[in-house]
Amino acid sequence: MMKRIFASSYLKLVSKLVIALAIAISLLSALTAYAAQPVKITPKTESMSASGEAYKNFLVECSNGKSYPIDFWIQDKKWCLGYGTGKDLCWPKQAKAAKQACDAVLAIVVHPQNTTMQITQAMVKDIFLGNIKTFPDGQQVKPVELKENSKARTKFLEKLVGKSETQLRAYWARRIFQGDGAPPKAAEDSAHLKNMMNSDKSIIGFMSSESLDESVRAILVMD
Repeated sequence: MMKRIFASSYLKLVSKLVIALAIAISLLSALTAYAAQPVKITPKTESMSASGEAYKNFLVECSNGKSYPIDFWIQDKKWCLGYGTGKDLCWPKQAKAAKQACDAVLAIVVHPQNTTMQITQAMVKDIFLGNIKTFPDGQQVKPVELKENSKARTKFLEKLVGKSETQLRAYWARRIFQGDGAPPKAAEDSAHLKNMMNSDKSIIGFMSSESLDESVRAILVMD
């Protein structure tokens, strides 16, 4: 009798787990179906990097109505997230790069006339934590953050700084108390950051790749 009750309970539990798994798979499929997809790729310009490498810029139009840049680096035959960004996130096929372009990533940006072409994650972290005051070529650097409660800021803290908002506030409170610097200025949003950067070419900032346009140049991108 007890064995039958146990077997019945076990079968009910398995049945519930199977139903829950099926629901989870269905939700995942729905999310995938509604993810932004590339619908059109248009060639834009052909340019030369500061190191003399030729690349072609393309604009990817996505199903969410937004457009993002990708570059084809001629010598390396690589497709990379673009506007002369460099070769941090690249793929051998255009289709893969276009798909990734429609998925928002974090971009570290400078003014288009800034001569810095690439930068390391460690260096960006030190700049925003007040430990480095210049770009790699010796130019003065002024970090500008996005205000709290933005997806780009959350990704920035997670991917680069390695601190929560609470930890970051405590870090700067300690530095200020010691008379050792102040936190970066904060922009209201990516549009505000672009306006600030237009007036000051020494600014470095971050934004989601969906906000990239010709007014800024990405020097580091991360998925």
